[in-house]
Amino acid sequence: MSSRLLDRVLSEVCGLPRGTPVEKGTHGKPAVDSSFGVHFSITDTGNIWLCSTASYENGLDAEFYRRSVAEPDLLAERFLTEPECRVVKTAGSKGDRSFQFVYLWTRKEAYLKYTGRGLGALSSAPPILVPPEGTDLKTFVNEGLFISVCAPEGSLNEGVDFTSLD
Repeated sequence: MSSRLLDRVLSEVCGLPRGTPVEKGTHGKPAVDSSFGVHFSITDTGNIWLCSTASYENGLDAEFYRRSVAEPDLLAERFLTEPECRVVKTAGSKGDRSFQFVYLWTRKEAYLKYTGRGLGALSSAPPILVPPEGTDLKTFVNEGLFISVCAPEGSLNEGVDFTSLD
């Protein structure tokens, strides 16, 4: 289903021919031939599928922010940097700590998708409390979701447009 949706977005939103081949990069990030000048990132959570498209590299992640994380403190210690762990651990109730973990996780995953390194580079990823040098990293709240987008510095200043394909 994801490949059909991506083909539709690339065609209807980006103007590429239907069936444009999508290749996997060295770390698994999907891409089309660079001659098209189109970059995209996809994510899904629950029954929601999202795709960001741009003329520059970008990374996208989304998670339901009301999602309960069983052990937010342990997950933070395993996957986040020390400053990020402190944010999670000092958030108060388990629900608040879960909320903070999911927020930080979407930012971390969007950054890793932007770099094209994916979750395999999680242990070497910089803190994402503020955008890493040379990037814009923004998190939006929409329909009960955290939606995090990472792109080159200055590229998200014009905002983000949410388009629905009916």
